[in-house]
Amino acid sequence: MHGGLILKLRIAAVMASVIFGVGCAWYGHSKGVQSGMLQVQTLWDAERIAQQQAILEAQQKAQDTERRLQAQVAKLRKERANEKARIDARYADLVDGLRDRPEARAGATGVPEGARAGVGCTGFGLSKSDSEFLVWLSSEADRTQAALRSCVAAYEEVRRSINSE
Repeated sequence: MHGGLILKLRIAAVMASVIFGVGCAWYGHSKGVQSGMLQVQTLWDAERIAQQQAILEAQQKAQDTERRLQAQVAKLRKERANEKARIDARYADLVDGLRDRPEARAGATGVPEGARAGVGCTGFGLSKSDSEFLVWLSSEADRTQAALRSCVAAYEEVRRSINSE
């Protein structure tokens, strides 16, 4: 009997050792999983922070570029407005200088009279309305050229900005 008790104690001791070993293994495994999860979470958080920082930097760069381009466009608009004002003033001066020109050369029938001495393609004998038309046409051409220069300058500035990034 005494031998049966010892056998039972040995079996109980082996079972306790096995249970203790399994418990330790389970505890170690749980701590490893928690540690791994913490490590993965830390790496994930660091990556998210880096992505957000990169996004913020890209947004800041885009805003800086936008502000710079808006300032350049404002400068070009001001230059265009100044050029238009200069053209308008020149047009007004030229039209004012034409007020002493004779009206169109037409007889009672509305048909122009024959050419007189000094009248021809020199512009000396142009009527007031013809002269005003030509001055207006010239000022429109100047305005169109100024608008084209402004557009080309704005396009080139944007192209330079995009290519430099």
